[in-house]
Amino acid sequence: LVASASGTTRWGENEYPFATNSLACVDRSPREVPLESDARRMLLLGDSFTEGIGVPFAESFAGQLEERLAPDGIEVLNAGVVSFS
Repeated sequence: LVASASGTTRWGENEYPFATNSLACVDRSPREVPLESDARRMLLLGDSFTEGIGVPFAESFAGQLEERLAPDGIEVLNAGVVSFS
């Protein structure tokens, strides 16, 4: 994926917003993510399900996980990418 991108994309008939952060991870919106942090982080790896293809970030499991963990100070980084195999 491309770092710090935003726009809309399609999956079938579904058009939805899409954004990546400075680390080229799928995110709620483009933002600068420092390489090092004192906060705890969770890195998600996976395919199209992890990427959240077909739905806005907030509706993806990564977005829902982020919302639930944010009050505990845990940052979620979504490095999921649709596979080509």
